[in-house]
Amino acid sequence: MFRINIAASQGAGAVNEDVVGHVSDAAWVIDGASGVGGALTGAPSDAAWFAQQASRELAAALATQGGCSTGTILRHVMER
Repeated sequence: MFRINIAASQGAGAVNEDVVGHVSDAAWVIDGASGVGGALTGAPSDAAWFAQQASRELAAALATQGGCSTGTILRHVMER
């Protein structure tokens, strides 16, 4: 049995670009990499925006398509 007791992410910089998440019996860690150019989003950092968006999409996909393969779920998330 898979049980999440705590999910936390604390970055060293002013903006935390890493995300942890879980839904039901799935868990993930997204390591947001710092941008190399000018800002593309209105978020505190593009990497933080990307990691948070990917985590939200993953949670939504797993909630609705939980029986699909990991590859199918990740393809769906990348398409979104």
